[in-house]
Amino acid sequence: MEIRTELQLGDVADEVSAITAVVRPILTGVLYSLKGDVVTEAGGRDHVKLKMLPRLRRPGDGDCGICFEYAVHDALNRQEGAVVDRVYNRACALQRPRR
Repeated sequence: MEIRTELQLGDVADEVSAITAVVRPILTGVLYSLKGDVVTEAGGRDHVKLKMLPRLRRPGDGDCGICFEYAVHDALNRQEGAVVDRVYNRACALQRPRR
């Protein structure tokens, strides 16, 4: 098993940066969950194109489903303002009674 970690060192200044800060680790997790022989056939991890990720990945290619949760958790721990605001707003919306 290989455990990979990444750190966001820069500030997240806007919504696009916040989304990128969350999505990038997810895509990296998907990339590293691919079977080695498939990645080799595609030219190696440094050469796999983004559009090829869903074509190369198959069910059972590793546990990458939790990548999103880890990325959001990490952004919350680092108190990334745009991510914290979005999660807070969604949590508040869930607590409002439905009409």
